[in-house]
Amino acid sequence: MDVLDRVESIRGARQKKRVEGRVDDVEHENDRLHVENESLRDQLHQERAELSRILDVLERGMRGRGPRKHRLRRIAVLSVAAGSAYVAGSKAGRERFDEIRERWNRMMGTGRAEIQDRGYEAAEATERAGDRVRDAVQKAGDKAGTIADRAGEMAGSAAEKAARLERQAAGQMPRSATPPSPEAGRAGT
Repeated sequence: MDVLDRVESIRGARQKKRVEGRVDDVEHENDRLHVENESLRDQLHQERAELSRILDVLERGMRGRGPRKHRLRRIAVLSVAAGSAYVAGSKAGRERFDEIRERWNRMMGTGRAEIQDRGYEAAEATERAGDRVRDAVQKAGDKAGTIADRAGEMAGSAAEKAARLERQAAGQMPRSATPPSPEAGRAGT
């Protein structure tokens, strides 16, 4: 039994040591979290103070103007202020600020870029259409010239055939006979 008591006391001492080590770890973590919590609380107070100053400046600026003048401008200023306050007070910090700024830049740049892109596309489409029209006119002119040449050739050969048939019908020239050459008439004299 002595041995059993001794094993039991050693086991108890080990468990006590483990528990004390865990307690120390938990206390250390607790202290770290307290420090971090205080730091975040101070940062939150600073951001709220900055937001409060921004809103005070906006209210003072709005009070100095006449009633219901430039209502749209006031709404725009308030929207910008609310957006900047959100960014300033956001827990997401720099990443969220960059995301909002990127969205704003896209929104502001989209209209200009789209207009510019549409202008370039329209100019290119007009140029391509002009090239196609020029090519089509040129091809049509070439075809018309070819057809006119062929028609001229056909008309010439038809006129020659008609004249030959007319002479044959008048009996001036037999079918197999060839027209006399000017030299043949001189040789007989």
